[in-house]
Amino acid sequence: MPTTMTKRHIFALSLFIVAISTLAQTDDKGYMGFQDHSQTTLYHNIKIKPVNSESKVGTPGTSLQRHNPKQVFTLVPDTLGKILKAPDGSTVFRYMTQKPVETKLTANSVCCLYPLNTPSGERVVDFAPSDHPHHRGVFLAWHSITATKANKKADFWGWGEWAPTEGRRIKNSSVKLLHADSERAILEVANDWLVVNRKMIDEITFIIARQEESANVVDLNYHLTSAMDVTLDKTAFGGFCVKARKDGAGSYYSPSGLVKLPNPHHLKPETDWPAADWYDYTMNLSNGKTIGVTVLDHPANPPTTWHNLAPISMVNPCIVAPGSVKINKGQTLQLRYRLVVHDGPTPAKLLKKLTEEWHRQTSKETFKPEPGFVRLDNGKDLTGWFGAKWSGEKTGDTTGWSVVYGAIHLDSEAARNQLFNEKTYSRNAIIRLQFRAGRAADSGLCIHGRQFQVRDYPNALPDTKKYAPFSNCAGEWNDIELDISDGIAVIKLNDQIIEKSWETGIDFDRGLGLQRELGEVDFRYIRVKENE
Repeated sequence: MPTTMTKRHIFALSLFIVAISTLAQTDDKGYMGFQDHSQTTLYHNIKIKPVNSESKVGTPGTSLQRHNPKQVFTLVPDTLGKILKAPDGSTVFRYMTQKPVETKLTANSVCCLYPLNTPSGERVVDFAPSDHPHHRGVFLAWHSITATKANKKADFWGWGEWAPTEGRRIKNSSVKLLHADSERAILEVANDWLVVNRKMIDEITFIIARQEESANVVDLNYHLTSAMDVTLDKTAFGGFCVKARKDGAGSYYSPSGLVKLPNPHHLKPETDWPAADWYDYTMNLSNGKTIGVTVLDHPANPPTTWHNLAPISMVNPCIVAPGSVKINKGQTLQLRYRLVVHDGPTPAKLLKKLTEEWHRQTSKETFKPEPGFVRLDNGKDLTGWFGAKWSGEKTGDTTGWSVVYGAIHLDSEAARNQLFNEKTYSRNAIIRLQFRAGRAADSGLCIHGRQFQVRDYPNALPDTKKYAPFSNCAGEWNDIELDISDGIAVIKLNDQIIEKSWETGIDFDRGLGLQRELGEVDFRYIRVKENE
């Protein structure tokens, strides 16, 4: 249902991830919905509550490390930004924040990945090439953004043909290492998109890097919160862009194989290449090496066509070619892309695996419990659940808890008790469920008497901020699993391990509890299986 957005919500620092690319909006009552251009579906049971922009955020640690600290990913500052190094000391990428003293770059903004390397150390991207000196490595920008009410237009891409570039700049505020071990690194990048000195867009991007087979895999999760009503105008190119090297013989590939489509026209959006899970650009270098870079488009991103242009070695999934995209003031647009930077030919088998991983996370198939699991919620009412104090003492009061649209819904302002299930489970069990939290909402699971926080990880308190890169936006569903063996749980959030040895409580006579704390939270598909 269409809606007009009028209410401003302050976006807290350290917004993430994870997830589902449609445009999160609020109506004039503060409810979250998801926009598909002209249509918006509202989830009336999830309210978005403003977050104090001055709230303090703690410094994230680097827990989860379990290897020799000398054999982990590291983030090293240099004069142009910060360099992420793999455990073997090789450069994965630099997040570039400053222009070199001597440069041909004509764009006002830098804020890009350059260099971006394969595991063997070969660079796959270019910076300020002579034919397009405003291009820079891997970057996100648009060349035509309109803020009608503010009477502003902006080009952050650097082209300058459709909108002014003067005074338009993406300015970096910080690049932080949130977590690093031998398996992966998690970075948080904060940028301000400025028109003169007025902020148009607030950007928080999480970058997760790891090595897999003969490739560096880099996930980029962008959160763009508008400080004014803006429209990303319909154009043939713009958005997420990989400017690959031109000094080798290059070819494009898709899941169907070698691509032989004609080059798109930069003024004709209808000529862009069709939607695909991924496109790859592979280069045969003069030194005899074969390298390449693949861009995976998250299945929940807005409708996308691709402006892949062979003459300039460009890979560009474009969300504004199908139509303009509106971001109202206080609204957040989330975009996800995955880079597979590979030595050798296009790694089709690895790309299939990584694509299927994303599709599983966004599947909309009818839910059926896995073999051996017992479902605790029925999607209709609170049968099998009772109100109780956190200690487990029954009160029978379930005020504030209800079932809405098939999910157990918490309204913390109305609730007076926690909600517990009658079924008990042992110290060797698997618990799986989905949860969806409103902005800055905070709840938890009672596991044999001990709380595990379940919340809007990007915007709630900082002690669980380390989980933010794997969580989805406020108002979107997350999968969580606790695999408990002898009272020690391995915990996964959206298929990613976030705790490797979390200790449960010891009150084994208590069933699973859902906590009443702050905001509005939904739970569904709650099921338990005894570990054999």
